[in-house]
Amino acid sequence: MNEDFELSLVFKNISKYPLRIYWVETEFFRSFQSYFYLLINGKSKYLGDVSPPHGYIVTEKDFHLIDSNGEIVFKQNLSINETKIETDSKEIYLQWVYENNISKWEGGITTLDGPTKKIFGGKEIPYIWKGKIESVIALKIAK
Repeated sequence: MNEDFELSLVFKNISKYPLRIYWVETEFFRSFQSYFYLLINGKSKYLGDVSPPHGYIVTEKDFHLIDSNGEIVFKQNLSINETKIETDSKEIYLQWVYENNISKWEGGITTLDGPTKKIFGGKEIPYIWKGKIESVIALKIAK
């Protein structure tokens, strides 16, 4: 049996400059950007499906600007299959990982959806954040 949850993921900009987060609007295509793991007794289990390599066209709407000292909240669904959880599990954690390595979108790459378009003129994306965030919280599973 699966249990489905909607999580709120909060990005806070604590700097004095704007910050831009690359966050694909359509959740189905976000599997290499924002994903979850269950950590059970020290072992990691990926939660989710891997996005297909085509079917979504990235636009400037997918690059969200956060003002200085502002925040933005994104929603993402999480499905936990109880058969993946051992009944004798003592330590269960949920790990969320977000990462971005993109700093420019030059376009011109041939895909099944057609050639990609330039975003932000194909130049360095203003205020783009690059890196990896990992957050872990303890879970208590009630049956």
